[in-house]
Amino acid sequence: MPAIVTNNRLLAALRPETRERLAAHFELVNFRPRDVLAPADEPVTHVLFLESGICSLVASTREGQAVECAAVGIEGFVGTAAIVPNESLPVDAIAQTSGSALRLPVDAFRRELATDEAFRDMSRRYVHALLVQALQSAACNRLHSLEERCARWLLTAHDRVGNEALAVTQEALAAALGVRRPSLTLVASVLQRAGLISYRRGEMRILDRRGLETTACECYGVIRSYLDRVLPK
Repeated sequence: MPAIVTNNRLLAALRPETRERLAAHFELVNFRPRDVLAPADEPVTHVLFLESGICSLVASTREGQAVECAAVGIEGFVGTAAIVPNESLPVDAIAQTSGSALRLPVDAFRRELATDEAFRDMSRRYVHALLVQALQSAACNRLHSLEERCARWLLTAHDRVGNEALAVTQEALAAALGVRRPSLTLVASVLQRAGLISYRRGEMRILDRRGLETTACECYGVIRSYLDRVLPK
């Protein structure tokens, strides 16, 4: 299999010979909204480098409440626990939109980590950026308004998808933000009346990105700047 042309920012930043080695083990898979790409507390069997779509890392309580801790798009991969042998994460990786990914067996991933210093460094830097996102999101969920948080999520999704039309339902966005659907509907209506977004069933469209950036809290800029330090666009 020849060296791949990829949408994934991490893979695209690697040397051609690294991508060529990995390409021999990749399998292209598609996913749909609500698909569980990696279940909580289970050993990692594959690492998924997203080519399109958005996946949320969701923490759940015994009572069935859930909130997004971080999200993964074309900038990175699902299965970061694979960096540490015999470890897992206490979160489900759940697709928020339809998309695709290059699936890599965990053995091939770890073999490349062990032998390719550049790949190892890039992977660790991405994990650091994901940690920054999770920490900033924890503060954001506690300190900022739902309107600010919603604007942050939509901007981040736009960065990942690269399209003003986001195929995400209000139910999915409410779940990602850890709120009830009526609360999200109210905020979406406010953003729509302000001319920042439009909404129809199953799709949110960004109409005024600059205005949305003004509405969002500073967490969006913090998360994006860390990611841009790690991965070139």
